[in-house]
Amino acid sequence: MKKYYTQLWILFFVVFSFPTLSAQNGNKISNNGLQLGVLVDGNFAQRMSVNQNNGGMNEPLTQPAMGWKSGIELSYNFLDYFGVSVGVTYGTDMQIKFDPLYNMTSPDNIHFHEPVSRHMYGLQIPIKLSVNVPFNDKWSFYAAAGVNLRNITSAIGYSHIQKTKPSEAWIYYRRNSLMEHMPFSSYGRLVYEHDIREKSPMKVKADLILNMGFTYRLPYSDLIRLSMTTNISFTDDLTGEYNFVGTTTSGSYHYRHNLLGLEIAYIHCFPYWKRK
Repeated sequence: MKKYYTQLWILFFVVFSFPTLSAQNGNKISNNGLQLGVLVDGNFAQRMSVNQNNGGMNEPLTQPAMGWKSGIELSYNFLDYFGVSVGVTYGTDMQIKFDPLYNMTSPDNIHFHEPVSRHMYGLQIPIKLSVNVPFNDKWSFYAAAGVNLRNITSAIGYSHIQKTKPSEAWIYYRRNSLMEHMPFSSYGRLVYEHDIREKSPMKVKADLILNMGFTYRLPYSDLIRLSMTTNISFTDDLTGEYNFVGTTTSGSYHYRHNLLGLEIAYIHCFPYWKRK
């Protein structure tokens, strides 16, 4: 993961240091001016980390989880290449997915799967510095880096739409040759339990956000922008513990909101600022 971050930093250093790699302006249209955009993205978050305190065969299986966000962005571009922007978005603030009963079987060798999926939603405020390198009068290369302020909703006193709550997974036995989910008090036995909670839920979190892609100028001078986006978190968002009851297998969970996604934006260029 450190190697991945290093490569991203090197790439963005090169992009921001050498905007004059573009050819002479000629009749290319500048992106200078005030712009207002509407954006949406879909993304996959890094899987939750599992650390075993004691060894065992029943370590939970964690998986990448899918999320989204949408919102608006106000930007101002200057000096033909550079821009600053601030946005307000709403969408997935944290997302986890895992199967605690992975590899666990009944005495009859039947696998049990009780997947857990949690999505927390909230406001985010991305603040970015961007560079736009035009190829011609239609296409431009776009890259941006900045800070993404998250956990806004929780920090100002409102709960997430869906909290991560303590939960339990159960294993059940055969009855009448069929597998049935039945009340624990009558037929089941507890085999696994966990407690996952937010870390510092009332604090605003500041992440690194990076974008890279292209913009296309429409015939009436507005823009369509398509870019890859990544959010890199430096602190844990969720922590927790798990325990397989009746065994020595236990461990902890850790989650950081690191993600990779695809963003599309429609950007209106205000007439007063358009290059004639």
